[in-house]
Amino acid sequence: MADNDEISRCVVGGYQFEDEKDYEDAVNEKKAIKYLEGHVNLNDTAKVLQLYNTLLAKNMFRTPIGLEYMRRLRTALQKSSAAKEDLPYVRVPSSSPQSDGKASGAGAARERDKAAAAKIKELEVRCRKNKDGRRNSVIVNIILIILIIAMFVIAANSSAPNIVNYERVLTDKYSSWKEELMQKEEELRQRERELEQRESEAMR
Repeated sequence: MADNDEISRCVVGGYQFEDEKDYEDAVNEKKAIKYLEGHVNLNDTAKVLQLYNTLLAKNMFRTPIGLEYMRRLRTALQKSSAAKEDLPYVRVPSSSPQSDGKASGAGAARERDKAAAAKIKELEVRCRKNKDGRRNSVIVNIILIILIIAMFVIAANSSAPNIVNYERVLTDKYSSWKEELMQKEEELRQRERELEQRESEAMR
């Protein structure tokens, strides 16, 4: 019940947010902090210092939830052997636009969200194009295979000799020549028999 009540009242970590976007940012920062606490050992000064400087450089936190976590990191570093004079302060983002027209911390966060959404959309489009390209490639390959098979079938059934049917065509021609020769030999024998018969009749 308490969690539901906090959600309905936009409460995170004891802070109540009037702006819905600020509330959402605070929720996300709380999740990020929970992840970092599970993966960073606060006793490892070098890693904590590296994490602190990285979070500062990227302006990762802008709500009281994240800023409080940054203060805790700084306090832990101050108690360690880290040089206190070289330790940068936690920067509180401005709630109003800056004089040079650049976006404030909240605006920068929104711009990062928009850029991330655009990148995801671009990747989705690229994946869709790759899928279409692979599908078109498969279709083209199938068509080429069908054309090659058709060419072989046509070549095999063609009467003109080619690399596919040359043996059959030559065999057919040889058989045809053989039949013609046999037919001519038979005609010659028939004529010889007729001549012999005529000569025998004349001698009588």
